[in-house]
Amino acid sequence: MHKLLFPSGLLLALVLLPVAAGAAIYKSVDENGNTVFSDQPSPGAEQIEKKQVPTVPAAVPDVDFDDSAEGEQQEQAGDAYSLRIASPEHDSAVRENAGNITVNIALEPNLRQGHEVVLYLDGEEAARGSMSSFSLANIDRGTHNLTAAVFDASGNELARSDSTEFTMQRRSRLQNSPENPAPNTSAPEGTPTNPPDGSSSGQNPITPNNPGPTPTNPPRPPAR
Repeated sequence: MHKLLFPSGLLLALVLLPVAAGAAIYKSVDENGNTVFSDQPSPGAEQIEKKQVPTVPAAVPDVDFDDSAEGEQQEQAGDAYSLRIASPEHDSAVRENAGNITVNIALEPNLRQGHEVVLYLDGEEAARGSMSSFSLANIDRGTHNLTAAVFDASGNELARSDSTEFTMQRRSRLQNSPENPAPNTSAPEGTPTNPPDGSSSGQNPITPNNPGPTPTNPPRPPAR
């Protein structure tokens, strides 16, 4: 027989302990006045009625996972953008007197919804949109650099291209200005169009044998 001796202060806690299925618990008091619990009946022992201990199921929190944010992160990590400046080519020269240029961007994969391309000229934003071709106007003469980047709807940069340099060649503003007029190749005013010998007028040149046309009013001899 198995007997357990417990102080009276632990009696309530012991009764509440779970009991093995099918086993009976008996309570008795020994000669020293101690309360004894046993799984075997004894003279004067009282069988304890087992009580069902109430249980409360654990509460499962209702967590709302943001599938869109997780999907976007997976999309960004698994299928990132790749872009470059397709034209103008690096270190190329563009001859355009008005300073206009068309910038084409090679982008893979295609731009997703809510994303846009931003084009930078010399580090400053020049254009943006969901297209891959941009037209810039009145670019100053000299060397410039182009860079393109892709941003999501929250303004996060997803990818950026390498820098491409080009040289804009256009007519100088100083050419043909009032301070530097174009040279005048016409004859000065008052210059005779035909030389005095008549060689360019279709007449025979004046020679000793050809004294030239006779004056219509020859000078009169002086009076005597």
